[in-house]
Amino acid sequence: MGLFMLDLIMLVIYLFQNLIMQLPNNSTIQKLYNRQCVDFTIAGFADALRLGKFSGVHFKKWQVKVHLWLTVMHAWEARLGIPIGEHSPEERQKFMDANDLFMGYIISVLADRLVDVYMHITYAKQLWDALVAKYDATNAGSKLYTMESFHDFKMVNIHSVLEQVHEVHVLSRNSNS
Repeated sequence: MGLFMLDLIMLVIYLFQNLIMQLPNNSTIQKLYNRQCVDFTIAGFADALRLGKFSGVHFKKWQVKVHLWLTVMHAWEARLGIPIGEHSPEERQKFMDANDLFMGYIISVLADRLVDVYMHITYAKQLWDALVAKYDATNAGSKLYTMESFHDFKMVNIHSVLEQVHEVHVLSRNSNS
């Protein structure tokens, strides 16, 4: 029995060595051009901030994210329109470039049903004013609803105290924003 086990072990070692010799002998070290790390450039930061599609809800949150992204892209000021007065051709071109970037970004992050509504607008100021007029007013109604919910909140015995305290905290935070 001992001799049989020894022969079996020797056979397994022999097969294992042959298997190892048949495997490819490629280096597993990643090349420098195959980086998997974060890109710490302005463009990499801007890509990280890129938003999902805006469908018409949570405008305030979306507005803050758009502000951050367009500030990084140096196009946020285009929402104010071109300043009144005389401008050199270089200043006008700089504004038109910022306007095009602003328009392209906003249209690209709108849901398809909203793109159909706003794609005919050509200036960033007109587009931004239209979005604020339409969706910022909706938040006034939701703020009133939040304040009424906070005012009408009652503690009940069927829920835990921690859940109810969390709910009151969320309502108070939403009413302050």
